[in-house]
Amino acid sequence: MDAPGRLAAVPDIGAAQERSYTFNRNQVLRRVDLDAEADVRIAGFATPPLHPLSAGAHTTTVFMRLSAQHCDGLGADHDANCLPGGEFQYTGDTPVTFFPRNTV
Repeated sequence: MDAPGRLAAVPDIGAAQERSYTFNRNQVLRRVDLDAEADVRIAGFATPPLHPLSAGAHTTTVFMRLSAQHCDGLGADHDANCLPGGEFQYTGDTPVTFFPRNTV
């Protein structure tokens, strides 16, 4: 991830089947107006579909690269309300289990 404003999703980090999917902010950023009159908005991210993984246990890890520190404005606690500039691991190795499709 060499450009600002990117997100990388890495299924099965550290395993032989590890792959990395990198997206720019326009591909993943979702903004929602919760209350237009009160000017209340939130932002989150969702990746486009990834290459299918085999049935069974896997992990997924997310990395972000931000051009500068970003704070949510919801509080004064730097650790709870800000993300650092640069590249950082956003999630741990989150476990996920995939099940075979119903073939009936």
